[in-house]
Amino acid sequence: MESIDTGIPQGSPVSPILFLIFMGPLFKLFGPQSPVPELRNVRMIGYIDDGLLYTASPSMAENCRTLATAYHEADTWATNNGLSFDDQKRELTHFPPPRQQPETFPAIELQGVEVVPTPPDQTVRWLGFHFDPKLSFVRHCQISSARARKAAQCMRMLVSTSFALRMVLPVWRTVSTDALHQEAFCLPIEFYLDKASDMAAIRLATLDDNHPLLARVPPFGANPPPAPPEQRQPQSPPHALDASARAAQAGRRFSTRLTLLAQRCHEGIERVGRRQAPWEESLLRHERVTVQLAGSGGRNKEEAAEFHRREVAGQRLEVAVYTDGSRQEDVRTGAGWAVHYDGDLWSRAKDFTGSTREVYDAEAIALWNGLRAGTELARRLKAESINIYSDNDSVLRSTASGTSTSSQRYIRAFIRRAKEWLDEGQDHTLRMEWVPGHTDVEGNEEADELANEGAEGEEEGRVVRASLAWARRKARERALERWRTTRAETAESSASTYFQTVHTAPTLRPSNALTLRRKDLGLLLQMRTGHGDFASYHERFHHLEAQTECICGERRTRFHPLRFPVFIKHQPLLQDEQTGRTYSKRDLLNTDAGIRAFLAFVKVSGAYERSRYEPV
Repeated sequence: MESIDTGIPQGSPVSPILFLIFMGPLFKLFGPQSPVPELRNVRMIGYIDDGLLYTASPSMAENCRTLATAYHEADTWATNNGLSFDDQKRELTHFPPPRQQPETFPAIELQGVEVVPTPPDQTVRWLGFHFDPKLSFVRHCQISSARARKAAQCMRMLVSTSFALRMVLPVWRTVSTDALHQEAFCLPIEFYLDKASDMAAIRLATLDDNHPLLARVPPFGANPPPAPPEQRQPQSPPHALDASARAAQAGRRFSTRLTLLAQRCHEGIERVGRRQAPWEESLLRHERVTVQLAGSGGRNKEEAAEFHRREVAGQRLEVAVYTDGSRQEDVRTGAGWAVHYDGDLWSRAKDFTGSTREVYDAEAIALWNGLRAGTELARRLKAESINIYSDNDSVLRSTASGTSTSSQRYIRAFIRRAKEWLDEGQDHTLRMEWVPGHTDVEGNEEADELANEGAEGEEEGRVVRASLAWARRKARERALERWRTTRAETAESSASTYFQTVHTAPTLRPSNALTLRRKDLGLLLQMRTGHGDFASYHERFHHLEAQTECICGERRTRFHPLRFPVFIKHQPLLQDEQTGRTYSKRDLLNTDAGIRAFLAFVKVSGAYERSRYEPV
């Protein structure tokens, strides 16, 4: 952020405060404390730069004279302080008593210009509200309703439907909601709301230590530090919470919605301090910091690895730090870092980062420790450049911009350490660069090996805070697991064709089936759900006019066209090209290879496209 000589940075919270202080004398011109007796019956209210003068008396003509004097005083003050009012935004409206509605409203003359009052059938708009002379707000409701209807109509035009998931998927309207959710890879609303509650609980950990809500969430065990003199200490709840066993036996409620919400969050979750202020300079904006992220050079992984080798080979008297994070199958994580100078390895280390953190957090910890080791070596060897290489583009981006919440403690420590290093000398430079992983880059492979070794550590005797990234992932996993459990229980007790056909667990990651043409996807979903032009479906819903038998005399079942004599010559399309094995009915509707074979058979044979199958 560039330094300025006058004013304050954009987005600063000081801006409205200073503006109110500056405008304070203008408001004091009116009211009981006004030095002009005539203006003591005038009041001024405002919102930022929108001001309003009003007065009340038995006569509208007297009101006009008083307001003209008040406007003259306000305009004089503005001129003396280098301000001016916009003449085009001056408006006048009268609010007479309900039983004394005059035929005409008097105008007002301001600086030689007549300001005509608002007609009785029109309104004046201020701060989003439309005021009519009768203060009935009928016109305001009409205008607001029209705007809402227009917005709703625009949304309706965008989606062109009122059937939700059934229009997202080309299925018949009788398909069950359970099948729709799984085929659309859409979390049912009850589990989505559970996940939203978990996320809201996690957000409590991102609040400032002095936030009033933290005094009401005992599960966090937060002990806010003493508030500065200019701040008010958050107050305790207005009533005592009785958490005794006696209260529990009596059935008395001792929890609030907030405390119940906080209990959904991991008790040992990391706390996040204040976010980076808009005027704080990030490393991304520092003139002696270079950040090279993935894809910025337009190279693939192999090309980027080769470019990195050539770049490092040309570096002399520079410190190179390689960092990496790792997570094992048993969810334990570790960090590793290796420090090189002039092509030689000087130090290497690893650290166990716990089982309640993500790879992102391990990468952030490795980045911080790598910078600490790199700056110590640079000071000892009088080096002026430090190059940090990581294969995690996300942590590099968050560290450079200072916007991360997860593992914020380590990222902020990295930023402070980096700025201290840069301030030690005008020639000091810092480079943060993405390097492709698992491409035989010597330093990166070494850091990866160290991270894997670090993840094999033990948590005995160590207090490891749960990271926000880990807590968010667990919230998503809990919602998905609840969905899968409910689906399994429903499948056991349901005779639905869909549950007997589809044997895959629900997931939120869309499959390749959604990339099919809408016509092909529609046929596939008819086969999976049994809701289509089949005999069992027509009989179930009493479609008396529907044809339930094929020309051969057999019932029109889902798989009848596959063995219909007319299409026998196309049956080789239903076989695996490599093994020659014919796909089972289950594979034809559940596996990618089976679905491709089924749709190829349908396309060539024309099956499922005729009301009656005739010999060809």
